[in-house]
Amino acid sequence: MKKDIIQFKKNATERIGYAHSANALFHFMRKREFLENAIKQCVLYPRYFLEDLSYRKLKDGDGVLYSEAAVLGICFCDIPLTRIAIEEKIEILNDKGVNVQERKSHSDLYGEYAIGFSKSWCEKQEVRPVHYYNPLADHKYYLSEAFEVLVKEEEVPDSFSKYILDDIGLGKPLRGVMERTEVLDGKEQKKRMLKNFHDEQEWRFIPTQDMCDILTQKLKSTIRPIIANPSLLEIFNREGNFFTDLSNRIANAKEKKTGLSFKRKEIKYLIVPDEAAKAELISYLNSLYEKRKVKADLFHLISCIHVLSDVKRDY
Repeated sequence: MKKDIIQFKKNATERIGYAHSANALFHFMRKREFLENAIKQCVLYPRYFLEDLSYRKLKDGDGVLYSEAAVLGICFCDIPLTRIAIEEKIEILNDKGVNVQERKSHSDLYGEYAIGFSKSWCEKQEVRPVHYYNPLADHKYYLSEAFEVLVKEEEVPDSFSKYILDDIGLGKPLRGVMERTEVLDGKEQKKRMLKNFHDEQEWRFIPTQDMCDILTQKLKSTIRPIIANPSLLEIFNREGNFFTDLSNRIANAKEKKTGLSFKRKEIKYLIVPDEAAKAELISYLNSLYEKRKVKADLFHLISCIHVLSDVKRDY
């Protein structure tokens, strides 16, 4: 029996696929050069993003609320290709208190370029699905009770604190407010919108503390997978682009051990917005393999390209 269970765990990712969700995970990005750099370097580097924690009611020993957390990770969506371009109604919040509805697709919000890998490959790289919490249910408070123990007790098992931080890094409410930056008439404009996060079916790769220690040594700055201390976040947020700049430094450090490394033959999808972008990407891929005699990976990569405008029209 035990032998069967071990064998099942080894082969489960290949033998048992997904019938009601995608068998691939997609990481979206806004610029072509981001996609080209990922292909060239064969790695995705984690970036910091802010997550709302207010619904979890986490407090420190002095009763100060932990309202948000900066999470270092790489985000993927578990959305079938046929639904990537489907538009949904989004409520845009404004200062006057009047909500305006707009129709947005996933690519409108996160970028029209993407790289996709098989879900079985992602599972082996320890990419994990996000835990969605219903703010109307009591289970959202279980973490706050455990967190209270963590901040009050002097000696807490290391595994206990890791579990709590892990839950913070992978937790998300079913719905909430999201902020995105859009370019209108050449000017950047921030928009706050009400979003159903569950529709994204998000998965995340969050680097381990050991990986972060490598970055800390290289950058001479303390890097943590999760930063939730209200005092620290207040200082960092005052600096405006602190987490953007730190994320760029992490990418520029080019420490492959701290990111999600892959072989080009492991790429399953490359998504671009239109035919012009497809031609530009093919030209770039050709330049990568110009001096190579063996071009099997080149032909594979070109076959992976899907055009978003075709997906919207034909899929």
